[in-house]
Amino acid sequence: MKKYLSLILLILAFEAISAGIGHYNMNSVREWYATLNRPSFAPPNWVFPVVWSTLYAMIATAGWFIWRMPASPARKKLQILFGSYMALSWGWSFIFFTLKAILAGFYWILAYDLVAILLIMTAWKEKRIVAYLMLPALAWTLFAAYLNYSYWDLNPPPKPEATFIRGG
Repeated sequence: MKKYLSLILLILAFEAISAGIGHYNMNSVREWYATLNRPSFAPPNWVFPVVWSTLYAMIATAGWFIWRMPASPARKKLQILFGSYMALSWGWSFIFFTLKAILAGFYWILAYDLVAILLIMTAWKEKRIVAYLMLPALAWTLFAAYLNYSYWDLNPPPKPEATFIRGG
């Protein structure tokens, strides 16, 4: 039981961080995101916390398995990929919602998906349970990338007004 206490604490930490990020961005979701033209396939807003809560429990479990591996170059590589993955994961909300940078969010999520693929490919060889735990998150973020792109496509940035320079 003691061995699983660290897993439970890690899952709770991931859920708390995720909830904190969601709370931080709540005003932007209400005041900006709600005004965007939505793609026809966009899920209702209540779906996102449900899906992410499930995914973060799985992602935290994958991280737990990585940190419990014996010290080795493979573990170190997985730790670096996992840390990069989490930084990209938690950073996307700030790019998209706080900065309201839809196109930058799309490029960010592409980098995030690339790191996820590298993490899964590395884990497949070294600790397959980690790869299995990360596959649903990759599937969701690939969908999220398409959704992010569609928001950009439907909500182009305003064109700058032409300015004229008057000579004296």
